[in-house]
Amino acid sequence: MAAALDDLSAGMPGAPLFSYMDQAAWWSDLASKPELKAYLLACWTRLSPRVQDDFLRFIERRAAA
Repeated sequence: MAAALDDLSAGMPGAPLFSYMDQAAWWSDLASKPELKAYLLACWTRLSPRVQDDFLRFIERRAAA
């Protein structure tokens, strides 16, 4: 079962080919929901509180638009 799940996952993100945003967008298109959630949480917990606040404000502006 684990091997089958590995076949369905995108694996870890690779090195950026053009920019970090291009690579992140490419990888996230391939990633499963569990992978997306795991990387999102890992990234979020490593951001400073100030950067987390800035990001939340950015998301709120996009949601309001």
